[in-house]
Amino acid sequence: MNQLTDPGWSAPYPELNQAVQCHDVRRHSRAQILIRELQLLEPQLRKSNCEIVKEYGDGLPPIHASGGKLQQVFTNLILNARDAMMAGGTIKLRTGTDQDGNLVVDVIDDGEGIPQENLSKVFDPFFTTKGVGNGTGLGLAVSYGIVQEHSGTIEVQSRQGEGTKFKLVFPAAEMMGLRAVLS
Repeated sequence: MNQLTDPGWSAPYPELNQAVQCHDVRRHSRAQILIRELQLLEPQLRKSNCEIVKEYGDGLPPIHASGGKLQQVFTNLILNARDAMMAGGTIKLRTGTDQDGNLVVDVIDDGEGIPQENLSKVFDPFFTTKGVGNGTGLGLAVSYGIVQEHSGTIEVQSRQGEGTKFKLVFPAAEMMGLRAVLS
C-alpha cells in the first residue's frame, strides 16, 4: 500500500478532535497537531500548575504541512510558556482565521514576559535567557525556520510582567494551490 497515492489511507490519529488540521505534505493525511501535542504535554503542564485554555475556532482551513515539524514548533512554544510561569499560570491556545483565510494560531501565556531589549533576539540561534544547563537557545530559532519552511510567519508580542503572545500564520492549503496555479 502506498500512503502517497492510496485514497483509503487514513491519518494515524483519526479519533482526535480538530484544532489545527494539516494536510500532511508527505502522507496526504490529516493530522491533529495541536491536540496531539497537548495530550503529550498535559501531564508536565499539570505538575507545573499550568492551566491550558483552548479557544479553537470552527471551520479552520487545512494547511499543507509536515505534522512532525509543526509538533516540534508547538512543543517548543508550550514548554517555553510553561518555563516563563515559575509559579504556574495560564497558557491560552487560540486558533482562527485572518481576513485572507489563513490559519492563525496564538500561544499566549501570562508569565513574566520578555524584556523589551530581548524581543528582537528571541529567534536568534543560541540566544537564551534561561540559566546554564536549562536551554540551548535553539528552540525558537528552529521553530522560526520551520514556520518559514511552511510559508508561514511567526511573531512575538510581550510586555515584562504581563506575559507573551506568539502568533503563527499559515496559508490555507487552498490558497497555496491557487498561488501555485497563478505563478
